[in-house]
Amino acid sequence: QNVEQELELIHQLKIQRSDLVYKNRKLERDLEDATITVTQLEQDLKHAKTDAARAKEESKSIRNRLAGCHFQYKKLQEQYDAAMKHTDTLEHKMIKTEQKDSARQVEMDSCRTKLEDLEAQFRLSQELVQELTAENEKLHEYCEELLSKLSQAVNAMRCRKCHPNP
Repeated sequence: QNVEQELELIHQLKIQRSDLVYKNRKLERDLEDATITVTQLEQDLKHAKTDAARAKEESKSIRNRLAGCHFQYKKLQEQYDAAMKHTDTLEHKMIKTEQKDSARQVEMDSCRTKLEDLEAQFRLSQELVQELTAENEKLHEYCEELLSKLSQAVNAMRCRKCHPNP
């Protein structure tokens, strides 16, 4: 019964290990996706900053050339504000992505630790199964020996009944 419990425990550990491996692979894929997203966001941020800088320079040039044209200046200022808002949005997204990336990394580390613990428990369980198997074999041999001696004793008793000594 104890061996059956150990085998059931080993089976459960294998299932848990498979689940953890699956989760680990999924987290690795998510981490790769997050890394790609961060890279894209960084590029978008660079482009947005470049666009914002360009818009700002254009704004300055137009203000100098068209000092009296308030409508044109207002339009360019709106473009600049939109670019800055876009930059802020991208920075916010990048911060969120970095936070998610950190959380996923922590979760992956936790999963790795759990996986290592389960593997250690699995090795200990395998060693216990080997020890119990060896002990079971010894007990089986001992039982065979006892059955042989019992059989010899029964045969000897039958012989005495059939051929009593005078």
